Amino acid sequence: MNRLEVTGDDERLIVSFADTQHKMWLGCLSLGVVGTTLTTIGILAIVLNSSSNSSPSIGLHMFHPHNNHFGFAWLVSTICAVIGLPFFVRWVFYSRTNFEFDKPTNKLTKTGKVITSLDKIEYVSVRNWRDPDGQSTFRLVISYSDGFDCTIDDWYDAREIGLVGKDIARFLDVDLRGVEPGVISDSIIRDLA
Repeated sequence: MNRLEVTGDDERLIVSFADTQHKMWLGCLSLGVVGTTLTTIGILAIVLNSSSNSSPSIGLHMFHPHNNHFGFAWLVSTICAVIGLPFFVRWVFYSRTNFEFDKPTNKLTKTGKVITSLDKIEYVSVRNWRDPDGQSTFRLVISYSDGFDCTIDDWYDAREIGLVGKDIARFLDVDLRGVEPGVISDSIIRDLA
C-alpha cells in the first residue's frame, strides 16, 4: 500500500496523503475536552437541580432553561456533540493533505494555501533522519528561495519517498538531491536514475 498518491498531467502535479496520525491526536484531544466539559456541566446541572428543589428528582424540569441553566446547556451540548461526532470522524479518516504543483498559476500549494511560486524551487531532496526510536526515516523536502524548506512527507519507505521525489523533480525540471549510496540501497538508486 502506497502512502503517497501522485496524480496529474503536464500542467499540474498533485501529491496527496492521508495525515491521520496528526488528526487522531487532535481528535483524541477534542474528544477529551468535550467529554470533560459535558461531565462538568452535567454535574453542575445535577447539583443546581438538587439544591433548588426540596425533592431532588431528575425530570424534564431539570432541562428547562429558566429553572436550570446548566441542565439546558448540558442537553444542548450533548445533542450537538452526538450530531457532530460522525462528521468529525469522517474528517479524520477521509481527508487528505494535498501538495499541488500548478504550472498555469506558477504556485506550490498545500491544501489550498500558497507556499511559494514554482520558479523559486531550487531542488528536491530526500534526507535521511532518525525517528525517536532510532530507526531511519526518509524526508522528502522541497527547497526554495535560498534556504527555505517545505517537507512533503517523512516516512520509513525509502523507495516510495525517492520515487515521489523523482516525479516531482522531473515535473519541475530541477535536481533530485540526497539520494546517495549507503543511505538508500543501490537497487532503489537504479530505480530513481
